[in-house]
Amino acid sequence: MRVNDAIQEVNTMSRSFRSIRWIRRAGKLIVSLVLAISPAAQAQEPLPAFRHIQKAHDGSVLCVEFSRDEKTLVSSSRDSTIKIWDLASLELNKTLRNHTRDVYSVAFNHAGNLMASGSTDTRIILWDATTFQPIRVLEGHTAAVREVEFSPDDKTLASVGEDSTFRLWDVQTGKLKVTRTEHTKKVKSVAWYPDGKTLVTASHDLTLRLWDASGEPKQVLTGHKDVLETVDISPDGKLLFSGTGTDWGQVIFWDALSGKLLHDEPYAHGNDYGKEIDAVMFTPNGKYAVSGSKDRTIKFWDPKTYELRHVIPNNPGRIESMTFSADSRTMAIGYGGTDYTIKLWDVSQWTQD
Repeated sequence: MRVNDAIQEVNTMSRSFRSIRWIRRAGKLIVSLVLAISPAAQAQEPLPAFRHIQKAHDGSVLCVEFSRDEKTLVSSSRDSTIKIWDLASLELNKTLRNHTRDVYSVAFNHAGNLMASGSTDTRIILWDATTFQPIRVLEGHTAAVREVEFSPDDKTLASVGEDSTFRLWDVQTGKLKVTRTEHTKKVKSVAWYPDGKTLVTASHDLTLRLWDASGEPKQVLTGHKDVLETVDISPDGKLLFSGTGTDWGQVIFWDALSGKLLHDEPYAHGNDYGKEIDAVMFTPNGKYAVSGSKDRTIKFWDPKTYELRHVIPNNPGRIESMTFSADSRTMAIGYGGTDYTIKLWDVSQWTQD
């Protein structure tokens, strides 16, 4: 492409960017584009208040989850442990050491009496969520288990892993019901639709796949330019929100029913720390879609207009994991890099009407 053509092409895009900077480096002309954000996000608004647990683990905090009664915060880490924290005092109640390698995922069932965890040791453990004693070990994955998620009726557990598989388990018996191998690379994320009839999985093969509750394939969604790291579905079951890995820092909104790509935001994240988006989530009230990245920022997107509304910058490390309280007022963040902190942000000033 000639320089004049490149300038013309960039200028047609200029309304989408806050600034455009041309740089000549090693004989090449490079354009630097800075994403434009809404006036609300541009304003120097006060950041939310937070509480934190310093040095919560001896490795990156890969997952954080509130118990269903919201009296407990659970975290898991590359240090192979799961930790149980009193939410009121942030005191450590218990450390679970049953896994032998990174614990990527923990999830509570909807009744609140069971917890599941998935690890690089290839095992899934079911726990009593009151005593945090192990009940059963589920074995079948041949590589790291990256995410586990209970069905809305709590009868089925879905899991995905680096063995490129998606699996369904009977919670009561622990029996493996379904193994699907359609993904061609590691599968990083899984989410149930609220009605329990459909699941979505996200993979490094650049696809989202939709499945029915029996594990039969329904649809393949394409459009990502980089490996998929994470996906979530809106509380009303109408939108999917996905985030990519190393090079693009891309988020995409999808129609969850038709599979249509609604909005593509490349370079939604990215700076000298990196672009990878490890966590996306809708607030439980559906007001925002939230993304967290290796670039140490947390971003709040309006799922109706796709505009960036709020940013929490300059976090102490990469954002590995996030979760929200049921009322959307509190956001827990697990950090990685060299900072193994957990922060609980009061985001009610943004999430409450």
